[in-house]
Amino acid sequence: PHPETAEARLRREVCSRRHLMTHLPKNPYCSICRDSKIRAVPAKVTPRRQGNPEVDPQKFADLILADHIVLVDPETWGSKGESAGLMCKDQGTGWRDLMPMDSRSKENTKAALQDFIGRRHGKCPGTVHSDRARELTSAVDELRKEGVYALVHSKGTPHRTTSRGAIEREIGVVLEATRSNLYQGNFPLSWWPRAVRHQCFALNVTDDTWSRARGSAG
Repeated sequence: PHPETAEARLRREVCSRRHLMTHLPKNPYCSICRDSKIRAVPAKVTPRRQGNPEVDPQKFADLILADHIVLVDPETWGSKGESAGLMCKDQGTGWRDLMPMDSRSKENTKAALQDFIGRRHGKCPGTVHSDRARELTSAVDELRKEGVYALVHSKGTPHRTTSRGAIEREIGVVLEATRSNLYQGNFPLSWWPRAVRHQCFALNVTDDTWSRARGSAG
């Protein structure tokens, strides 16, 4: 038998369960990918170490990358008025989630961090790496002072997105895949808060981060 060509493999991948759930990576033979993923030419960046070099993440919550998204146009808001969200990714396990919020406030950020981390991992003496947003800084500080978690906050370099390039890339991947699934299901854009949570979970289970995140609880 002749070996499978790259084109044949890509065409077969279009109908796979993983691709139908995540639409990642972009497949040139997938009509959903072609119609919903029109991207600008990426800027050239200098190779750098992934995540924050201050720690070497081994388990859940050793290093959490976090960043906000803000939707300015009211036409893009969620069905319940969600106009912002907090994207988090755990570098030790790969677990990610994006928690929709009605505004980028300290209280909403605290609730989103607690939603992401949960209680089964204990005090989590790790690091949250993000930009210098006051909402994130205050949320992490208050959670530590209240004894909820033992997290510390590591801040990126101001006006330098490459200092948090890993989480920026993760946001792009999740939002791109979410748009594809909304387009595939013919759902309105206002359903993005539900779709983005589904998309993060789909990525987690297809990337096998579920078992790693659960196993790191000890």
